[in-house]
Amino acid sequence: MKVMTELKYDPRNYRIHTDKNKRLIKKSLEDCGTGRSILLDKNDVIIAGNGVYEQALELGLKVRIVESDGNELIAIRRTDLSTEDEKRKLLALADNHTSDTSMFDFAAVVEDFDIDELGDWELELPFDDIPTDVDRFFEGADKVENKRKTMVCPHCGKEIEL
Repeated sequence: MKVMTELKYDPRNYRIHTDKNKRLIKKSLEDCGTGRSILLDKNDVIIAGNGVYEQALELGLKVRIVESDGNELIAIRRTDLSTEDEKRKLLALADNHTSDTSMFDFAAVVEDFDIDELGDWELELPFDDIPTDVDRFFEGADKVENKRKTMVCPHCGKEIEL
């Protein structure tokens, strides 16, 4: 079994974990126990779950690593919970709500992806957060000829052709 402190935070984490987000993750772990797993690469760097890891580390939780090559879905069965349990309902609420209390670090995202890649994932960027090097951000946009992409402005709701 690996020690929690041997795992490494993702230096390029695309999420910003607010104080509220951290409080709610910690509350969920304290009140309901663990639910979802976190995801590591082969070097024990966290791909997904940096916020959960941070709070689990503070609480002194143990970690069990399950090896996978990504070709099967790994399901966690909580043997202590059933459908009508109050704790199960709280865990479902916490799992769905905590992600709402964190946000994308759009500056980090646009450093790693061009406009076409982000469009493929239907990621809507708030224009305030696009870095000042706009030419760099749009450099991949001219690679696709005759293919028009649009996005919806998150501020005014207007569809914009890119």
